[in-house]
Amino acid sequence: MKIVLGVLFNGQSGTLIAGAGRHHLYEGKFSAQSFLVELQNCLTHLGLSKQDVHKIYLTPPFSLENQSNLKPIFHLRLVPEHFNTSFSAPRGIQKKVEILQVTPEKLIRTLKAREEQIKKAQVVSLISPFAMVYPEKENKALRVITKFTPAVILKSQNYPHLGFREREKALLMAAAFIATINPYLQQIREFFIPYSPGIFWVENEAVCVTDNFLPQTCGKVSELAPLYQIARGAAVLFGYHYALALFKVGQAFKLFQVQNSVEVSELSPTFSFTTTSSVQHLLASIKSILPENANGPVPIFNFSGYYLADSYPYRIYKLAPSRQLRFLGLLTAPAELTILSLCKQEEIDKNKKKLLKRLQLFNKKHNFLEKPVAFSQETSLRYLPFNQTILKVGLKETWL
Repeated sequence: MKIVLGVLFNGQSGTLIAGAGRHHLYEGKFSAQSFLVELQNCLTHLGLSKQDVHKIYLTPPFSLENQSNLKPIFHLRLVPEHFNTSFSAPRGIQKKVEILQVTPEKLIRTLKAREEQIKKAQVVSLISPFAMVYPEKENKALRVITKFTPAVILKSQNYPHLGFREREKALLMAAAFIATINPYLQQIREFFIPYSPGIFWVENEAVCVTDNFLPQTCGKVSELAPLYQIARGAAVLFGYHYALALFKVGQAFKLFQVQNSVEVSELSPTFSFTTTSSVQHLLASIKSILPENANGPVPIFNFSGYYLADSYPYRIYKLAPSRQLRFLGLLTAPAELTILSLCKQEEIDKNKKKLLKRLQLFNKKHNFLEKPVAFSQETSLRYLPFNQTILKVGLKETWL
């Protein structure tokens, strides 16, 4: 029997789970010190060997709480003197980040004043508002920073498809991943030697942790990861091929759809989705775009706590979010292998074939995905002084 392991980090302790298909087989707690012991306990309890672990799914939040006062992330905003864009660290990592806003002219002087602090950081993240247009300025700053620290340095040029605010959020999420998740990755890989189960990061889909993993995936929907997973878990548990799931987050509702049993996407509008009437209007407006396989009553898993009545074609199931639904939604997340390339428009077809062949050979070697299907996505970078497109090519496993 091949199993999937799930690792959830939460406060002072973490949870290790194991499952096969729809079946939840094991649950145990661990601390930062007992992680490997709990891994072995899980396999012993199930009577399995390391070779029986097919995939390992890691999911937000990012880590067990740090007991020391040391902040592992040093974040540098390299900006003009009167730059006043507000800063808000993503939820869950505020206590891990030391933020410093400095002009390029004062960078060396500022780093010298903070030299001891920056030397102790595990990750240094660097962002400038015009890094996409004037990359040489950020590159020059990076060369200066390397003289002060051996830490991993992330620069915002790795996120050319995002505006400044989203780029800064993604950069900090990637820094948090390196500072808090990477140590567990190392332990997992050493524990399973000579075998190498696939290691995946799951916010919505399960994306294989490869060399270019961070710029494309980490932090994309991390704050909503539990909702994506609970929605999927409910659809899998009740055996629905298509379903909707409604949640309330703060003052706003969140509506998700589940297709093909496990593929989850958000349908919530960006604005003014805060009343039950706005929910009713949205449900009425999407009747015409429901897929063909949604013929008949369409289930809506109502996790919001607000009353909704059945109204054709919708059938309401009032449910409460639960750990069991999240565990099931995590363990059944569809796995992906993806790769990114920055290329000219005329090179897309050639690069697509080359990257797809590379992924197919990689999957054939490791057998991470069973019966995968290929997909691709193109994102044009129209605001840059050169005509480039981000090409994303991937393999996605199908759910039977």
